[in-house]
Amino acid sequence: MYARLKYATGFVHSNMEVDDMLDYVHLDEKWFYITKERRKFYLVPGEKEPDRKSKRKHLLQ
Repeated sequence: MYARLKYATGFVHSNMEVDDMLDYVHLDEKWFYITKERRKFYLVPGEKEPDRKSKRKHLLQ
């Protein structure tokens, strides 16, 4: 929580003016780890199949 507050107050100047945030892109990290419903894996004999988890089934593509 403190890290988020420190990050946010970094945009406020001493004269209480806030930086423009037009050149910032905010990404939601969860979209990078969405797995596809059908996906091929080539495994070496004895290799464990990778874990593919999703909290919600509708997020599978």
